Order: sequence, then structure tokens, then C-alpha cells
Amino acid sequence: MARTDAFRSPVTTSSGTEVQVNMPAAPTDLYHRAPCGLLRCATDGTVRSSNLTLRRWLGYPPDHRFIALSDILSPPSQLFFEMQLRPLLALGKTIDGAFVLLRRLDGDLLPVVMNAVQHPDDQSIEVAVLVVREREQYEASLKKAHSDAEQAMHAMAASAHAQKMQAVGQMAAGMAHEFNNLLTVVQGHIEFAVADALETVPASRGILEDLGRAAGAATRMAGIVRQLLAFTGQRHVRIGLLDLNTVVEASAQLVTHALAPDTIWETQLEPALWPVAASRDQMEQLFTSLVLNASEAVAASGRAGRITIATQNVPVGTLDARDHVRLIVSDTGIGMTEDVRERAIDPFFSTKGMATGLGLGLSMAYGSIRALQGNLEIRSTPHVGTSVTIILPRAQG
Repeated sequence: MARTDAFRSPVTTSSGTEVQVNMPAAPTDLYHRAPCGLLRCATDGTVRSSNLTLRRWLGYPPDHRFIALSDILSPPSQLFFEMQLRPLLALGKTIDGAFVLLRRLDGDLLPVVMNAVQHPDDQSIEVAVLVVREREQYEASLKKAHSDAEQAMHAMAASAHAQKMQAVGQMAAGMAHEFNNLLTVVQGHIEFAVADALETVPASRGILEDLGRAAGAATRMAGIVRQLLAFTGQRHVRIGLLDLNTVVEASAQLVTHALAPDTIWETQLEPALWPVAASRDQMEQLFTSLVLNASEAVAASGRAGRITIATQNVPVGTLDARDHVRLIVSDTGIGMTEDVRERAIDPFFSTKGMATGLGLGLSMAYGSIRALQGNLEIRSTPHVGTSVTIILPRAQG
């Protein structure tokens, strides 16, 4: 293990001829300054060299020369070396981390871990030992370095995610403004078409119904655009006291018609539900989006299912030092895997494909709820179902 540099020394023979003979040099400074104890011994235990670090640890003067391993190892460790370690070295094995006790000059014992290897060329054994407390310090420093690196990686990831979210917000705001302009044109032409149809004698009822549906769809699209603008901070949302039960009852008239025939609709509403501070339009759009997602999950399961809507009062101390209100949308649909659940609120993440949705529903819902100092929780089990819980603080007054 110790590296020495050879040098050539002139030697005069008996005939008077001077020749150059290779002589081994003393171990290098690096060998002596190594942060671990180093020694080389023969297979019979005779010590050939040792570094200053080992001599200092054991309390010997710098010029001391050890004769045999028995001068260094405690009797039990010497027996352990002879009976277990030496046979392994003879077989070409490497000793890594064997615990032994060294004898100091003052008689105290020094616990160390030993690494050793036997060279097949000259049958010498290279030994390195590290004091246990220094190994513990080394391992602690490694753990700290690893922890610091992980924190740095998390910070970089968080920064990258924040930059991505900022870019997404800017892009979504631009898209929302463009949609809003187009919707204004669509709604205007629908109004013109209705007026023209009413002037027709006799007025076509079918045309009026079709235009009514188109106007209703355009109105809902405008609501989505308003929510998206609110999510990106481009539009002020009017907040007021709101009973979530009224949101459920008003939206149910619309969403229940969109459910599959074999889907059971169930509500479990708190009779005296506390009010929350929120936008009615925003909460109705959010609730509708969650129910439609639940309906699609039930349909994807290929079996009859159930959608359950529940509202609950959550007294102070249950979550934190405030009263809260829960709105829970549960389904018995296809469910989500853990990796899908973790990404469900990411903007533009969707398992449906771009042809079916942009993947903004849950993301906008989460942003809206967080803006109201609330939270959105998702629990899901594949092939069992999903439960989305909206938690909002109780409004005062």
C-alpha cells in the first residue's frame, strides 16, 4: 500500500569496480502523512514498514520500528487475525472493515477498523487502519454532504418548477384572452341569429333550441375563461359569503343529466353548513368540473358506479386552529395510480389525451382553492375509486 521511490547508489566491488545498484527509498511524505494508519508486513507477521500516523496513534516515537503484528494487535485481535483474516488473505480475498483493537504504548486499547490485502508477488500484506471515532466523523461528514446535495437538488427543482409555472401562467393568460375575444364574437352572432330566427314567420323551434344550446355552451366557456384569468391573476374575482350546499344543489340540475344511466347520484349534505368566502361562479364551475371528472372515471371502469357528494363542518382543532368546511366528490370509478395522483394538479397533465382535454381542470381548481387559503386533497386507489376533497376556512360574519 505504501509507495516508495527507488534510487541508484554507487557500490564498489572487491575488484575496485564501481557499479550502480537499485536501492529502495524511504516511504514518501504522503505515506507518512496519510490520515490512516498504514503498515506492511510479511505473511509470518513480521512488520516491514509503518507510517508516522500509526506510530503517533499508538504513542510511539517517530523513529520506532515495530517488529511484529503482535507488538500492535491486542491478544484477542491477534488470534482473530491469525484464525480468520490471514486464511482469507491467503485465498486472495480483501479484508474490508474488520474491527480490531490495537495496543498503545501506555497499555490502552485503540479500537480501529482494518482493511488488508495480500500481494501475490512478494507475499506481503498491506494493512490500513482507521480509528473508529474518525470513521464515524467521516461517515457523518459524508451524510451531511449527501444531505446538502439533496437540498440543493430540491432547491433547483423547486426553482425550475416555479419558472415553469410562471411560464404556464403567462401562456394560459394569453390563451384565455384570445378565447375571450373569440367567445365575444360567437355570443354576438348567436344573438343575431336568435333575433333573425324570431323574425322568421313561423319561427323554427328547432333552430331556436339549437341556438339556445349553443348560447348555453358559450356561457359556460366564458365561465371557464373567467376562472382561468382569475387563476393567472389577470382578473379580479368577486368574493362573498357562500353556502356550498346551494352550489351543489344548483349545479346538480345540470351535471346529473350528463351522468351515465347506470351511475347512482348520492348527496350527504350537512344541514346547517357553515358559510365560506368564495366566488359562486368559480365554485360552481369547480364543482361541475369535479363531477364530470368523476363521471368519466365511472364510465372508464366499465361497470355501474356511484358518485357521492358530501359537505361537512370541520370544527376548530380538527385540522388547525380554525373552523373549516369540506366539500367531497367521491366516485367508484377506475381510480388513479400513485404517480398519476401526484401529477393530477399539474397544468396540462391529462390521461385523456389532448383531443379530450387540456388537463387544466384540477390545476385551476387547486389554484383557486389555494387563493382562498384552502386546500385540495386527492385520494385514489386503482380500480376502486377517487375522492377529491375541497377544504375552505369558515367565513366569519
